[in-house]
Amino acid sequence: MFFLMLTLLIWGAASMDAQVTIGGEGEPHDFSVLELISNGTGGLRLPQLSQVEKETAFGINNSVINNVDESMGLQIFNTSTQCIETWNGNMWLSVCSSDAPVIISEPQGTIFVTERNGVLDETEIPTLSLVATGGAGGGTIAYQWYECRYGSSVWSEIPLATNSTYTPESPAFGSTLYRVKAENLGGAVYSKNIEVVYGCGVYAGTGVWKTFQCFNLGVADQSVDPFTPTSDGNLIGNYYQWGRKDPVANVNTGADAIDDWDVSVDQPATSWYDNGKTENGPCPTGWRVPTMEELNTITYPGFWTGVGTLNGTEPYLSGFANLGRLFLPAAGYRVASDGSLSNIGRRALYMTSSETAGNPTACRFLQLEVGQNPTVKTNSKSYGNTIRCILDI
Repeated sequence: MFFLMLTLLIWGAASMDAQVTIGGEGEPHDFSVLELISNGTGGLRLPQLSQVEKETAFGINNSVINNVDESMGLQIFNTSTQCIETWNGNMWLSVCSSDAPVIISEPQGTIFVTERNGVLDETEIPTLSLVATGGAGGGTIAYQWYECRYGSSVWSEIPLATNSTYTPESPAFGSTLYRVKAENLGGAVYSKNIEVVYGCGVYAGTGVWKTFQCFNLGVADQSVDPFTPTSDGNLIGNYYQWGRKDPVANVNTGADAIDDWDVSVDQPATSWYDNGKTENGPCPTGWRVPTMEELNTITYPGFWTGVGTLNGTEPYLSGFANLGRLFLPAAGYRVASDGSLSNIGRRALYMTSSETAGNPTACRFLQLEVGQNPTVKTNSKSYGNTIRCILDI
């Protein structure tokens, strides 16, 4: 019995990579992996799906198989059109017609729209465009645009978006995917996904996007590029002590000790708190100081890249760029004892709304430093740090 089982196992393993003939005794041709020999009474029956079933199985816009090389050559029999269809990696080709639309050009990649002073820069909102052609027998091509918010798998039809071009109207902050369907009597084809990121932010885990303002709190000129620091410190902004609404310094204050620097640490826990925005919150309407937990979600070391020397020799040109869409200048901090400026061009310290548990004189902040993993630390409330406001949702 043992030798019989061993023989079967060896035979099975040897057969797994072999060419196969079904329905006859002859060997298949060299160019064929599988050959079906008719017995004169039957044929090959492909999987039969209606158009609705096809969209359910492969996605309403073929999202399950789109951009998957191994899916090319997939075949079905569409019971709605009564035709065999083959997936070529970009569209379903029907043997019944060669008049289906063919994409000539389509939007691809990622487009970014900058937030300035709390609102999106409308001049950067893109007009998405698809160019497709179809055979004369297919008739007029109809278009329908779809959208899917980052983190969701649900694609929604955009009302009235039925032209070959589409400009998003009143988009929400965050990341949105768009696709368009081109369809005529010969069939339908879907474009590739294009991502539009509205505002700045960070991918904070699978399906999670955190929207932050594109500039540090207090940056006066927000017409500039928030990812390109200049030697005048245009991206530094203001410095704040925990729990206080007004800034204690800005980029033009100077590096020396500040007269009458407030060293008190008696700000009550309700000055800022993690359950929402307070009247004492310094961020503009619709935004607030992020919590410790929120900044903890963006501390993955591989998500950040150093910019500039980060050794203090380029105090205004250094910082940290995130793989999502966020740049945090290495603005250093104001020392707790006298307000003097320290570690500018070396470290980025960003305030949270969180008081240190068990220590009412201390607060939590995010620190980024070259050679160190990003981390949320604790320090006295009398330090002065920069703030990057988060969307208040």
